[in-house]
Amino acid sequence: MFKAQKGSHWDGQHLHDLYKQAHTPWEWLAELFDCAHNEGITIVSALFDLTGVDLRESLDSPIYMIASFEITDIPLS
Repeated sequence: MFKAQKGSHWDGQHLHDLYKQAHTPWEWLAELFDCAHNEGITIVSALFDLTGVDLRESLDSPIYMIASFEITDIPLS
């Protein structure tokens, strides 16, 4: 498992655990997309897998951003 670099604020913590703490819950996305649309703001949300594509499709996402770690995921890109 990948760990954060030594000497960083997150020294020794597993990256998966950090992402789990810091992610935006999917339950929030519909409200965030609605709010952005109502305010005339283009919202961008990173994709990590194909289920994320399906969710963004259901929210009528105007832009798809693939997370940098997933750039080699050929089906996703």
